[in-house]
Amino acid sequence: MTTSINEMLEKARVAQQSFETYNQQQVDEIVRAIGKVVYDHAEELSRDAVEETQMGVFEDKVVKCTGKSRAIWNHLKSKKSVGIISRNENTGIVEVAKPMGVIGAVTPTTNPIVTPMCNAMLALKGRNAIIIAPHPRSKKCSSKTVALMNAEIRKLGGPEHLIQCIEEPSIEKTNQLMHSVDVVVATGGMGMVKAAYSSGKPSYGVGAGNVQVIIDREIDFDKAARDIIKGRKFDNGVICSGEQSIIVHQDDYPGVKEAFISNDTYFIEDQREADKLREVLFEDGHISKDVVGQSVFTIAELAGIKIPKRPRSS
Repeated sequence: MTTSINEMLEKARVAQQSFETYNQQQVDEIVRAIGKVVYDHAEELSRDAVEETQMGVFEDKVVKCTGKSRAIWNHLKSKKSVGIISRNENTGIVEVAKPMGVIGAVTPTTNPIVTPMCNAMLALKGRNAIIIAPHPRSKKCSSKTVALMNAEIRKLGGPEHLIQCIEEPSIEKTNQLMHSVDVVVATGGMGMVKAAYSSGKPSYGVGAGNVQVIIDREIDFDKAARDIIKGRKFDNGVICSGEQSIIVHQDDYPGVKEAFISNDTYFIEDQREADKLREVLFEDGHISKDVVGQSVFTIAELAGIKIPKRPRSS
């Protein structure tokens, strides 16, 4: 029998009230531990994510788990979040950290391990409790991540139910959560972000990426091409910070194109191929869910386009 949203909220508030009494050292020990457990289980969790969601690249997800857990902790470890955090002698203003309460975090299927981890580390750094609403397509691996983090909190004697995860997520439960918590953090499609902003609660949202890359003049086009390709194909393009389009001066276009071709980029210049690809990529003007997180070769195959393994300029 699954726990209701109201029951989860009650447990979260009890946990948060207890956690609010913790000092900075105790808080930081717990924040470090929940990041470290994801670092230590990076391969296991990455494999689970790929198998459940059928998206992305295992090796790249391992890099995300290890890199992000380390980066978030290094960013947070020296910051004060308990008691007096600053004192301005000129103005006499003293800043005192105070928890927001219970945070509701909506997490995407494209990043089912790292987003819950990041949200939890940031929430607990401020002595908040957090309830995670994972995408239904990634509920198992997200729930497993939360279970691992809770096990580490338990080892340190921390409060039970400080981090919770909706076991059987749905739109209805997610909406109820967003209308009930003190703060909403939403990561996902634009519809979900709009719902968060319409919840009546303070909300922070990030939707689909739209990253333009401007290639400046008189730079190393070959290096730029390599870097852009590396970012675009990372984890099969599921991260919102992945490059989406390239803007280049028209006089430099031939040289930039040659740089991309020499780095194994396939240019579609036949209108029939472009139309086939467009039909596969989009449904009713929106990106098709069936192509998200898939390799370029899989997408090309769906479109009936044969891409040479290593295309080169003539």
